[in-house]
Amino acid sequence: MALPVANPKTSFWPVGDGEKSERDKLQLALFAAYEGKTSATPLAALAKAIHDGGAVNGKIGFDDSRIAPWLRDQGTPNIQDVDALNIFKEIRMVKTENEIDLLREAAQKNEIALNYAIDQIEPGFPLEEIELAHARKWGELGGRGKWMIANIDGLNSGVVSKGDFMKLDSVGVYKGYHGDVGRTVMVGDPPDSLGQTHRG
Repeated sequence: MALPVANPKTSFWPVGDGEKSERDKLQLALFAAYEGKTSATPLAALAKAIHDGGAVNGKIGFDDSRIAPWLRDQGTPNIQDVDALNIFKEIRMVKTENEIDLLREAAQKNEIALNYAIDQIEPGFPLEEIELAHARKWGELGGRGKWMIANIDGLNSGVVSKGDFMKLDSVGVYKGYHGDVGRTVMVGDPPDSLGQTHRG
């Protein structure tokens, strides 16, 4: 089959002769560095990397079983493919010390953001504002809130009333690592039955 051919140019915008900012110079330098090195598609780029790496007759693991047949059509007919879906999952279960530190920091920051959101809750407070408060605090902490699920009796809309108790499930992201913290929050004094349920 005929393989797609990439245009060697990395940019098609005309470049004027006027004075250029440092960012303009950086961008032009990047364009020049990759001139003639682009691929027409991500799959073509992967096939080229396999060729350049000398792995055209090698055994390669993929977490997507469709990739190997596609690669064979891209000019790498001799590769041996291995189903690596679970292999990659198992590898990523082992974290470096630096990753463990980032996971811990993400969890701590998410708990700070969640506690901030909880502190805003009072009778009449809209449920959607709890998520916004969580997201705002995450922004201050240098990450982002991914989600905050707040519901009362299974509903995630409306406003908080005295006597309501709600499940809060929150996730935030810090430097690519997730922190996940959940809480049950009561507006007012919890009844004995609620305490017994949680102790159980």
